[in-house]
Amino acid sequence: MKRQSDSLIISKCISKWLNVSLKEKSVNTVNTYDHTINLYTDFLQDVKKITPTNFYADNCFSVNYISDWLDWLESDRSGNKCSPQSCNVRLSALRNFLKFLGNQDVKYKHLYLDANEIPLRKTYKKPVEGFSQEAFDTLINEPDDKTVAGYRDKVLMALLYRTAIKINEALSLTIADIHLNDK
Repeated sequence: MKRQSDSLIISKCISKWLNVSLKEKSVNTVNTYDHTINLYTDFLQDVKKITPTNFYADNCFSVNYISDWLDWLESDRSGNKCSPQSCNVRLSALRNFLKFLGNQDVKYKHLYLDANEIPLRKTYKKPVEGFSQEAFDTLINEPDDKTVAGYRDKVLMALLYRTAIKINEALSLTIADIHLNDK
């Protein structure tokens, strides 16, 4: 018995995944998903010479193909090489699709489980540089601390700078959160 290609099933599932994602995720996330799938299908067509007639999910979403794709993104893609961080984002998006696919049809569940075994690329954090003392002094002295709003702004800026908390964390602080007598 001749084996039927998975291309129609997968293409319908991609469309459904993107539509469902639009209801649950941000537009930017869905755009990333869409771009990732396009990159992956370009890789399958251009590098692996996969066509709709020889597209089989077990092959095309194998650990080897996905690993080759990540290598291609990072080093072989002409003119548009991806950083390790971008490769990790792409892998995460592909895993998200494979999870959705496995939830749609249990015969594809192993593809998601296998993809989760692919290690993320090693990334390096860039050192964060703070303001110079002169820049900090200029910024902190900008608000007029003789007004209520200016004094508030100066205290808020000093809190943000000295503690490195995020603005939403600072805005959610209550009096009970502040312990002035603690070391």
